[in-house]
Amino acid sequence: MLRLAVSSDIVRIMEIIDEAKVYFKEAGIDQWQNGYPNAETIAHDISNNESYVYESSENIVATLMISLRPEPTYATIDGNWSLDSDYATIHRIAVSSAYKGQGFAKKTLSAAMEQILRQNVKQIRIDTHEDNLVMINYLLSSGFKYCGIIELSDGNKRNAYDKII
Repeated sequence: MLRLAVSSDIVRIMEIIDEAKVYFKEAGIDQWQNGYPNAETIAHDISNNESYVYESSENIVATLMISLRPEPTYATIDGNWSLDSDYATIHRIAVSSAYKGQGFAKKTLSAAMEQILRQNVKQIRIDTHEDNLVMINYLLSSGFKYCGIIELSDGNKRNAYDKII
């Protein structure tokens, strides 16, 4: 079940994110290696009602951020988005290491899409590091389309994807 995160979830959310940071480092992926995201980032997401957790048997197994506000780094793309319309952005999606390989990424993304559709938004945008092949393959197999390259505020580049739902 997907639900809005609350402040008391920050510790568990950060455990999941920290597991992902270790995974990225061990895999040689230069993503989330500079202190981001941190507890302040998650607290900000919670205060904006944009932080979500996915629970199974009352355990938080995954986390993500869903925003309906325009993402500044998506304003310029070396490529093209599928639609020039309202969209939802998904950031900071991560599944607990203890639950990987059990279909929770798919369940979390499906629940997020349902949540986004309830807001009458038909396009989802997401980005990831070019070396994060697991995420890239997952996005492509989930119906996302590669749209081009965006530049983050720190100058790093990311592969950008979208999906019309």
